[in-house]
Amino acid sequence: MLVLFCVTTTYHWATSKEPAVLLLLENDQPPDLKLADGKRWHLFLSHIWSSGQDQVAVIKRQMQLMLP
Repeated sequence: MLVLFCVTTTYHWATSKEPAVLLLLENDQPPDLKLADGKRWHLFLSHIWSSGQDQVAVIKRQMQLMLP
């Protein structure tokens, strides 16, 4: 079992890719995400609390990885 775990972990580590990062086309730099005065959020992810909370958490996490 330990050997199988080691082989599987090594395979996943070797085949994993760096997460994609969003860059601007004009200068190949990450976007500067400053909030306008009086604003609290850039984006609001609306969801049904009882059934969509975990899916929205995944979306949020993926977006945070893509935007440094």
